[in-house]
Amino acid sequence: MEPLQFISKYAICYAVFFLLSFVAKLNGGHKLIDQKGPAGNPGTLIGWQVAGILWLGVIPASIFDQPYLSMIIGSGFPGALKMIVLVLLTINAIVLSSTQVEHEFTHLDGLKIARVFFTRSFMCRYFTARILFLTAYEIWFRGYLLNDCVASFGVIPAVIINVLLYMLVHCFGGRKEILGSIPLGIILCAMSIWFGGVWPAIVIHLALAITYEFKLSEKFLHLKNSFA
Repeated sequence: MEPLQFISKYAICYAVFFLLSFVAKLNGGHKLIDQKGPAGNPGTLIGWQVAGILWLGVIPASIFDQPYLSMIIGSGFPGALKMIVLVLLTINAIVLSSTQVEHEFTHLDGLKIARVFFTRSFMCRYFTARILFLTAYEIWFRGYLLNDCVASFGVIPAVIINVLLYMLVHCFGGRKEILGSIPLGIILCAMSIWFGGVWPAIVIHLALAITYEFKLSEKFLHLKNSFA
């Protein structure tokens, strides 16, 4: 891919995704739960996930010249050391998220529970879309973008570019989320490069995000039902 074409394709993809994030934030549907409580617009929340799936997962498959399956799964089965590291990082992500849930829940306004739209059917729809969204998200960042940047600029510059863009797109989540995206971004890039595929990054990111959101939403749902 020519340098100008390479940069323009990724710049357009990233800019549109950033704009979609901004619109979702403005309309109260960027995150399931933030520091102010549950999302204010469930329709926008689901729509944002679907838009991300299409823009980061479906459309790139037709415009970027990378074999889809091999980019995700790599080549060959990883050795014991790689699997041990992956398992430890995944367990750490689950424990970290679970601990954070306990801390965050005590700081959220329980009086908002009456307006919470959480139901079992909504959560099923949301988490289905969320898993697909995060998978597409990692395929774009730690698959397409990282691989092309490594081929064009080398490993270290590629990781720096990836983490900076990853950090910037977290600007809508607040200072703590921006800072947290730096070590996480480095780990996800390192694991994808080491494994030669993006699937370890998908596993770790899903373990971190889904554990946090599921446990926190379960607490809200339980508290809501207790008021019923």
